[in-house]
Amino acid sequence: MKKILIIIAAIMFYVSSYAAVTGAQNDGGAAFFEGKAKIAEWTFNADGTIDIKGATINGAVKMFIGKGEKAIFTTYNIKDNVIQDGIYTWTYKTGETAGEETYNNGKRHGKYIFLYRDGKTSKEGYYKNGRKDGENRLYFSNGVLAEEGVYKDGLKNGEYTLYFNTGEQKERFNYIDDKRNGQYQEFYKSGTIKTEGVYKNNLKEGKFFKYFESGEDAGIETWVAGKKTADTTVEEEESESVTE
Repeated sequence: MKKILIIIAAIMFYVSSYAAVTGAQNDGGAAFFEGKAKIAEWTFNADGTIDIKGATINGAVKMFIGKGEKAIFTTYNIKDNVIQDGIYTWTYKTGETAGEETYNNGKRHGKYIFLYRDGKTSKEGYYKNGRKDGENRLYFSNGVLAEEGVYKDGLKNGEYTLYFNTGEQKERFNYIDDKRNGQYQEFYKSGTIKTEGVYKNNLKEGKFFKYFESGEDAGIETWVAGKKTADTTVEEEESESVTE
């Protein structure tokens, strides 16, 4: 009996020692596992570089994003911590195509697209040497555009727009190197402006004007470095004018 237990233990050790490497990925990076043990961790930087900790990864690695029914996977060909050139197709566990991306010189490069299970586009855009570059879009599950904007060297730059899930414009603002700067507008579904003001280095700055859906003034908020210092409603403004 003792001999049998020793043999079983030896077999289990052999299997665990040569278990296939798998990975779990998100927008910020990836973790690699041999069995249940984490053996390496990668951090994806905005400039396209990757910070690597742990073991050197080699071989065909099955990489997962998400959990449960929404989980998708692909198999990366990795040599000495470098994802080899090629087009990688992502798949849902239930067999539907989930997306496609291209690697060149170890980095994402060119167009990428991800899909909902029914085939509608979830998100799409472009990478250049590992950094998002060019137009990028996100979509609601009903196929309606949710967000759109432009990246340059991995950072949001220029006008960015958000939409309601029924297609109407919801918010519009401007980015400079991933920070909101300049004019901001929020809309009702009818297209009437709800709020407008200015951002400076990702913080609200100055007066934000509020409107009713009819277009009439609803009040003014005053902000300094992202902190609200005053909030005047229409009624308060009218009261002040009467007192004067």
